Order: sequence, then structure tokens, then C-alpha cells
Amino acid sequence: MGLFSSNKPPQPPLPTLTIHLYSPAETVFKPNDQVSGHVILTPIESINPRAVEVSLFGQSLVWLRTSHSSSNNHTSYYHFRDNAPLFEVTTDVLLNHDLQAGQVYTFPFSFRFPEGTGNSRVASYKKSDDARWTVGPHNLPPSFFHGSKYAHDLDDADFAKIEYG
Repeated sequence: MGLFSSNKPPQPPLPTLTIHLYSPAETVFKPNDQVSGHVILTPIESINPRAVEVSLFGQSLVWLRTSHSSSNNHTSYYHFRDNAPLFEVTTDVLLNHDLQAGQVYTFPFSFRFPEGTGNSRVASYKKSDDARWTVGPHNLPPSFFHGSKYAHDLDDADFAKIEYG
């Protein structure tokens, strides 16, 4: 046996799975808007899945880094990180549990964006009494990205974003 050999049996090929939205990619959604589409699944071999779930979610991601220098040439750094779910809705679109190899199956779905978050937080970061940080349920904010154009990687600090997917 070679250095990278394995006794595990080879894994079967994965089925083809794609998702299509009926709205153009640049569509801006608001609370109570409907987003619809369909999932296409083509199994490589016959399968008997328990579910095919489709989800719509929203989340807030923040990483704020601050520094404070003292008179004795000492600098303290503070990091405020937050990943707050705004909402998530999931539906099972599977009607027939017996899926045959090579057949193309189409599963339509439709979601409605909620009015608000429905989530409560114990406290916010930094100053809990600062009105800018909402800890109770609130209307859905628009999607946005604020930060350096190079901070799209979650390994880079100093950004805030709201995203839906």
C-alpha cells in the first residue's frame, strides 16, 4: 500500500442538484415579497430520500476591531464579532420518496420574506445601551456590505453586512 492509499471503498458519484430562481439575479426583495423557483435533482442511482429541503435565511455578520493607545506606548485591541441569524424558513419539497436513477425530478418552492426578524438577543456588543444596536425583534434591514473592498473574506476585520440566501 502506498503512502496515501485507503482501504475505504470508493464513494458513488453524487447526484446532479441545481436551484433556479424565477426572479432575475439583481432583484431586490423586501418584507412580504415572494421568492420562487425550483430545484432540479437527477440521481445517479436509485435513492429513497427522507426529504429535499430548501431554505431561505437572513443573517447579520459584524467584525469590528478597535485599538486604544495609552501614554506608556501600550496599545490594546478589542474585537467585537457577531453572527446573528435574522430568520430562517425551510420547507420540504419532496413529494415522491422513490427516485429512480437517471430521471430528472423538479421540485417547485416558494417563500415569502417575513416582516421582521422575530429574534431577541440578550445584549448587544460594545455598549448595550447604545440605540444603534437593536437586540429585540425588528423590521428586516436591507442587504448591505460596509467595510474595505478587501474585507469580503471573513478572515479580514472591520466589516458589517446583512445578507440573505
